[in-house]
Amino acid sequence: MDLSSIPLNSAMTSAAFKLGGEHFEAVGKNVAGYVNVGQLKYYFTVDNKYVLRKLKLLFFPYLEKNWERQSNSEGKLAPPREDLHAPDLYIPSMAFVTYILVVGLVLGTVGRFSPEQLGIAASSAMGWLLLEVFVCYAALYLLNIAFNGVLELAALSGYKYVGLIAAVLAYVVTQSSLVFYVVLAEACASHGIFYYATMFNCLAINQTGNREKQRLFVIVYAALQALVMAWSAMRLVFLEGPIPKAARVSTTMPMDLP
Repeated sequence: MDLSSIPLNSAMTSAAFKLGGEHFEAVGKNVAGYVNVGQLKYYFTVDNKYVLRKLKLLFFPYLEKNWERQSNSEGKLAPPREDLHAPDLYIPSMAFVTYILVVGLVLGTVGRFSPEQLGIAASSAMGWLLLEVFVCYAALYLLNIAFNGVLELAALSGYKYVGLIAAVLAYVVTQSSLVFYVVLAEACASHGIFYYATMFNCLAINQTGNREKQRLFVIVYAALQALVMAWSAMRLVFLEGPIPKAARVSTTMPMDLP
C-alpha cells in the first residue's frame, strides 16, 4: 500500500481536530445546564503516568487483579490521577478525535477524503455514542440500579475508540484481513472485560442490592459494547475503507460505494 497517496497533511489534521472539537463543544453546551463544572473537571484530572497505565489496562485488562475504586483522605472517590480504575473523559475525548483522523486516513485510501466526509463521520460517531449512553442510562433507571452519573457512562462507552483505532490502523498498514481480525478480536475482548470489571465495581459503590441483577446487566451491556465496536471497525474497513487488492488498479483511484 502506498501511504504517500493518502492526504496526511495539516489540512486533514486541522479539519479532524476542528470537527472533533466542534462536536465536543456542542455536546458540552447541551449538557452544561445539567452537569456541574466541578464534577466535569474531576474526569479530566489526569497526568501522563495515569494515561500510560490506563492505556495498558485497556489493552491488557486480564492482567489486572484488583478493580476496586480508591478513596482519598476525605473519604470521597479519588480522581483518575490517583485511581487507575476511575473513569476519565480525557482518554475518550482524545480517542474520539484520533478516530476522526483515522476515518480521514481510511477515506484517503479510496480518494474520498474531504472535510464534509469527516463531518459526517464525526456526527455519526457522536450520535451513536450519545445513543449508547442514553440506552444504558434508561436501562439502569428502569432496572432501578443506581449509578454515579451520565459522565461515567460516556467515559466507559468512549474507551472503545482506543481499540477500534488499533484494529483499523492494523488493517490500513498491513492490508491483511487476518491481522485485522486478530487485532479486532483482542481489542473487543479486552474492551468487554474492561467495561464489565470497571462498571460492575462502579455499581458496587452506590448500593448493596441485587448483585446478580447488576452482574447480568453489566455482562449483557459489555457484550453489546464489544459487538458495536466490532461492527464499527468492519463497517469502516470493508464498506468505506481501502480497496481490496484484487480490485485495486491505482491507490489514488476513487471508489464508488455500493
